[in-house]
Amino acid sequence: HIFTNNFHCTNQTWKLLYANNQELIFYVEDYDLGNYLYTVPLMLPDGSSFPEMEKAKKICKCNKELEEPRQGDVYADSDYIVYQDGMYQIHVYDRKKKTFVKIKGIPETNMYLSGLVGKYFILSSKPYKEKGKEKYAFSYYKIGSDQIHIMDPACYTSAAAIGDKKRKQVIYALRKGIWTYDLKKNKKERLAKWNKHDSISEMFIWKDQLFMLTSGNQSLYSCSLNEKGKLHYEEAFTDAVKKYEQESQLEIDIETVRLVEDKMGIYAGLWSAEGEEIEEDTYFCYDLVTKQLKKEEKNDPEMFYRYIKNS
Repeated sequence: HIFTNNFHCTNQTWKLLYANNQELIFYVEDYDLGNYLYTVPLMLPDGSSFPEMEKAKKICKCNKELEEPRQGDVYADSDYIVYQDGMYQIHVYDRKKKTFVKIKGIPETNMYLSGLVGKYFILSSKPYKEKGKEKYAFSYYKIGSDQIHIMDPACYTSAAAIGDKKRKQVIYALRKGIWTYDLKKNKKERLAKWNKHDSISEMFIWKDQLFMLTSGNQSLYSCSLNEKGKLHYEEAFTDAVKKYEQESQLEIDIETVRLVEDKMGIYAGLWSAEGEEIEEDTYFCYDLVTKQLKKEEKNDPEMFYRYIKNS
């Protein structure tokens, strides 16, 4: 019940924000006392997790001026809780000292959590300063520190970015190139030039290869993370999409992609040639090994596994 619904206990509303193997983190709206974060421990009877709601403990009170934390934009461990509120500001709570950390280097602008690489949060920001002198930035915050560091002031908020845990780096795409930022060495390098008309909308890593999906014509490219400078056009993906469109007489409009094992999960809409949306929530699966594209049905194992993997 708690994974699918909010609790409504008299004058309180409980909203699940975060879960790991040890605890659940809830945002609790109390109409009389204010808004709080609570932790609920998990026990493991017979190898399965079950929340012990009667052992819920208050963590901290959220400042009155804060909007509620956004679900999914939360991280917690035994030492810290990091979350982005509804006003797109970043907050860090020290669970040992029982106080909020005063973080330096936060620009006067909206901040967005773009990913997590180990103990590093990747942030992007909207433009700030007066109109005509706006600035964008990719930044990182190391959990436990009191400072946000600028990685690249040249980014824009729609730029695709992902974390590479294996190499402890951030990969992001700008209009003229694909870049990496080494979080240990604080070093920026260009992985490959980008001279295509369309920008990169989605990225993922599979077997030391970076895959990039473009907006517009929805082409798939790849490049090695161990060998800089070479882009490869994944023609088999384009052929598979065109084959489905020809057979179905529908057009696939890709919104997001996610890697699940050796397959690229695709969330898309289906449109007629006349521009009418036929299906809004459609899922496809592209096998990176066999190069086959398949529309997922409700009871397919790929559909179920995708929800588990990305929940």
